[in-house]
Amino acid sequence: MPSGRMHADELDTDASLARRLLEAQFPQWAGLPVERVHSAGTDNAIYRLGDGMAVRLACIPAAAAQWEAALQAPPHDGPPVWIHGDLQPGNLLAAWTPFTAEAREAFRAALGVDGATWARGRGWALSVTLIALPYYQHTNPFLVDVTRHTIREVLADPRHGA
Repeated sequence: MPSGRMHADELDTDASLARRLLEAQFPQWAGLPVERVHSAGTDNAIYRLGDGMAVRLACIPAAAAQWEAALQAPPHDGPPVWIHGDLQPGNLLAAWTPFTAEAREAFRAALGVDGATWARGRGWALSVTLIALPYYQHTNPFLVDVTRHTIREVLADPRHGA
């Protein structure tokens, strides 16, 4: 895999590509500064556009296909909706990643899940991070920091799924 790439089939993106696309599609914003945002994301590259916007570019073919499908979807006239194309449990619920131990307990109480369900969630969080850590070890330092944090939180959880 080429240096600095997370995936063998990764597409080339950079701030200059984002700027060219802006010039072609949104010329009113083409003069704003464009700066790469380092994130834990693995399917899309994010670029800050000015002070309050972002440009999201697919960096693997599967993500590009998701964008193509979204462009083919019928217009949506309801309220704005957040859509995450990688719909998996780790993207929906990972209490050991964003929460402190105290907040995690409040979250668990609000969910009202039993010990077995909580243990499965804890196992899932550990599984996802143990897979991601070696895969992204040298290509996504931000995600590696997140995975290490999650592993520490899972292992420090005093209830261990009880």
